[in-house]
Amino acid sequence: TSVLIVVLYNSETMRSLHLVLVLVLAPLARQCGLTILDTPDGRKYPERCSHICSGISRYNETGIHAWWNSGSGPAGKVVEMSGCHFIAPPTVTITTRGLAGGCPALYEHSITAESVKVYTVGNVNALDPIRSKCNVHWIATGYICQ
Repeated sequence: TSVLIVVLYNSETMRSLHLVLVLVLAPLARQCGLTILDTPDGRKYPERCSHICSGISRYNETGIHAWWNSGSGPAGKVVEMSGCHFIAPPTVTITTRGLAGGCPALYEHSITAESVKVYTVGNVNALDPIRSKCNVHWIATGYICQ
């Protein structure tokens, strides 16, 4: 549904226009909400608390967020999500994209409200995703209030 409003400029008209916009746009904001059907911990929170957050964990990060060898075959990486302010583990979808070649498939090992630990599928040396400049692209849906 589209609404066209034509007004002449004066302060009273602007106050009226503000009220009209609030009345028209408020219901539309509710229609664009996010519904989460299930979460990793199985808990439900109010729909108004649902949140989408996404980001990229870069191939050249250092410290705890760097690519590392697990010792048992796959390479691993911790993906930071603390800026999303989730209050419980969200549902996370991950993929890799290489800037200089092919990247290994990933799986999620453990998820907290602040981060997700990912491992490569199969035996991969941690230097391989670094050489291929493999960034981890992610999107998470969860809750930010109770």
